[in-house]
This record gives sequence, C-alpha cells and structure tokens, in this order.
Amino acid sequence: MLEAGVTQFAEVRQSGRLIACAGLDGNIIKCVAIDREHRGSSLMLRLITEVTDMAYRNGFERLFLYTKPCNIPMFTDCGFSALATVEGRVTLMENSTTRLPHYCQTLAEQFRAGEKIGSIVINANPFTLGHRYLIEQAALQCDWVHVFVVREDASRFCLSRPL
Repeated sequence: MLEAGVTQFAEVRQSGRLIACAGLDGNIIKCVAIDREHRGSSLMLRLITEVTDMAYRNGFERLFLYTKPCNIPMFTDCGFSALATVEGRVTLMENSTTRLPHYCQTLAEQFRAGEKIGSIVINANPFTLGHRYLIEQAALQCDWVHVFVVREDASRFCLSRPL
C-alpha cells in the first residue's frame, strides 16, 4: 500500500522483480527504496532523475524529500542538499545546493533593526477582515512584522468547540 498523497510512482523491475521505486506527493519525493543488491550502482541516480522529470512535467521544479541521516550521501550524489537534520532521526533535503544560501543572503540584505520583531503564518483563503485586524494589531505592537502566507490549505487545525 502506498503512502497517502502519493499520486505518481516510478518502478524499476528486473526480470519482473521490483528492485527500486519512488513516489511523488506534489513536490515531495516519497517511498524511495532500492534492493540491497542494487545499491551503489547508478540505479539511484536514474530513479531520482525519472521522478524529478515526472515532477517537472507536473509543474514542480522545487523538490523536497525526507530521509534518514545515513542516506544523505546517496541523495547528495543526486543533486540534493540537506536543509535540516534531527540527529539520528530524519533529514529534510531539497534539489538545490544554492537555493537556501541564496534565500538567506536575500533575507540578510533586507534586514531591518528592531527591538520587537513579530511574525504571522497565515492561510488567508479568503483574506478576511479578521486577518487584516490580526496583522494591524501585530504591526501596532512590533517594530517589524513578517507575514508568511501559506499557499495550500493543508493545515490540521480543527475547531471542534468554541473558544
């Protein structure tokens, strides 16, 4: 059974036997597996190239994956770079070695000093007067407010009872 959200799947078979696979959930590569006997060959690069091509055809150029930290070298060889690691547990990687450093440089260039810096992560679909009020109140209380607008509605917050 495939992991929830996987919409496309690539398989590599040899003599009818499944030896490698990888799936796509939007711009996240999931369910990557290679048979032990075939690790260390060019199979991983060929598999990731195929899944990357599938993602590009679907309009996704920026790809992510989660893996065990011990697998970092394998995905680094395929053009991915580590963004964050929880030691011994999981690593988040993306298909660029320059995107995050470039983004950090852009943020550094936009830095403005302030005593109280605030941030809001918001899924404003649609943008309401309540959203506007929240942002205005934060702006009154902070020197700077960063507003992060979330594009997709994938939140797990559910209001089951009144506040």
